[in-house]
Amino acid sequence: MYGIDLYPPDTNPFNYIWYIPITCRFGNNSNQFQFNQTFLLDHQIMNFSFGIQYFTYYYCNTDFAGYYIMDYTIENWQGLSEAVDNNNAQLIDLDRSNLLNNAFMGAQTSDESYLVVREMTQFLFREAYTGLLPWQTLSYHVNRMLDILEFESLFTVVQVKRNDLKN
Repeated sequence: MYGIDLYPPDTNPFNYIWYIPITCRFGNNSNQFQFNQTFLLDHQIMNFSFGIQYFTYYYCNTDFAGYYIMDYTIENWQGLSEAVDNNNAQLIDLDRSNLLNNAFMGAQTSDESYLVVREMTQFLFREAYTGLLPWQTLSYHVNRMLDILEFESLFTVVQVKRNDLKN
């Protein structure tokens, strides 16, 4: 993600190949996932075919089983956002926290926009939602942003907005 690889593939003296199991859920409506599949990843980029089945969105690294940063498309982020907004019960607090972390990490690069973060945080402001872990993830990333902005002129504007959210 940050362009640092201790052993890039062309210079890896050990010729290691990582085989990483990753579980993904696939869905067509935002209320539930219709299909689960565990894959054994042995390449940086892999494409999978499901034959005649088609899914509008997917979520990988269920239950935050590994520290993976997923590169979702904007369309997939929209599907995931709808799933958390509609309180998809299959997305537990750990999944929601992982998705928020993934959105913030993507937004810190030029690959994604903070609009994805905004869409992914809307479920936190529903009265029915009472989970704590996603709030902790949000707090961590907002405070990290404040640390970066501390000596910038924008800092006071962001700090005022943050204080408004607290109250």
